[in-house]
Amino acid sequence: MRLSGLCAGVLLCLGAFGASAQAMQDRWRVYLDADFTHAPAVAQGIEAGILAALDHHGAAGDITILTQDHRGNSRRSLDTMRTAASDPLALAVVGGMQSPPYLTYNADINALGIPVLLAWASAAPITRSAPAVRNWMFRVSVDDRSALPYLAGQALAAGCRRPASVVVDTPWGIGSAAELTRQFAILALQPSGLWRIPLGAGQAVASGVAKQMGEADCVVLVVDTLNAASLLRELAQRDRPPRVFAHWGIFGDPDLYDGIRVPLARIDLRVLGSCALRRAAASGGPRGAAANIVARRGDVPDFGGLPAPHAFFHGFDVAALLIAAYTQARAQPDFDAGPAARRAVIRRALYGLDEPVRGFVKTYRAPFSPFHPHNPDGHEALTADDLCMSRFDALGRLRPIAPALRAATVAWPQRE
Repeated sequence: MRLSGLCAGVLLCLGAFGASAQAMQDRWRVYLDADFTHAPAVAQGIEAGILAALDHHGAAGDITILTQDHRGNSRRSLDTMRTAASDPLALAVVGGMQSPPYLTYNADINALGIPVLLAWASAAPITRSAPAVRNWMFRVSVDDRSALPYLAGQALAAGCRRPASVVVDTPWGIGSAAELTRQFAILALQPSGLWRIPLGAGQAVASGVAKQMGEADCVVLVVDTLNAASLLRELAQRDRPPRVFAHWGIFGDPDLYDGIRVPLARIDLRVLGSCALRRAAASGGPRGAAANIVARRGDVPDFGGLPAPHAFFHGFDVAALLIAAYTQARAQPDFDAGPAARRAVIRRALYGLDEPVRGFVKTYRAPFSPFHPHNPDGHEALTADDLCMSRFDALGRLRPIAPALRAATVAWPQRE
């Protein structure tokens, strides 16, 4: 399932996007820094969520989005940040799936003085800069400081005693490996092994890793889509396949389900994400622009059937929070005092939003506070309470796992 139809649907549904080139130039800008080449499901899902939020909150006439494809290259991502910082009309940057750009160039990005709101990247250190660094990174997605303990706890709750772990050999994966090892020790689990594999390693490497897992009764995956699909195909060939608990990093490819359809008949795969699918379920049905996006795609009966639906939810929520901060900030005198002052006012507004902001994941009430070593979660909008597990149904749609397993439609977030 490709996402080109989704974004085309967004543009058809949101009439405000037929503006002239001159009108586009006069609007404030939000840059989207994402990997549209290697992780199109997530990148385009975030874009669609942002566009829907702009329309829903009546901000499409004030703000436009400029998409930048970094193609998995951290240096190119930094270039996007610098371009945005030098653009006097740029209000903020929204970050996409990969964590490495924001880890590798964390100090450089913070030094640019432009708010960066992360809709997907989950590596814990990104939003926890050194004390001397003024922190401009805000996360509205899964935070591995909460997610990895949650995954380990899910394995324990499912009865696992000898978990194996497979992580991708990147700064994100390496950091995840250390935290998983620590969590297994805290929970008195006896790990059966830990493997680091290259990004996109493929079937041969997966086969070798699977053969070494021995008596593992479950497997925790913190890998990319290709490696996840390869490992699941190998594990499905066992007489007694282990249960698999996967980080949401596996969602980069819109064809993920097609690649694991057969293995899923034999493997219990549970995927970490936010609770958007659970909390947005309602009998009233979807409303607003998002309903039109889904309605125009005849092959998608509800949001759970979208490729990487969490990307849409988090793209919407990021934009909703940014719009709230922008609306609050533009009433301040410093908003018109130049780009640096304007971005500083928006940053302050993120710390002190006057009104609750309803999103798909939750209603946000004062989601951010100044970061400090004694307040390490200050730039995290979500907590462990916002994490849930999902699984694919027989049609390839994501469904939240009990106690709130509901194949319902998704209710549109209402304004306060």
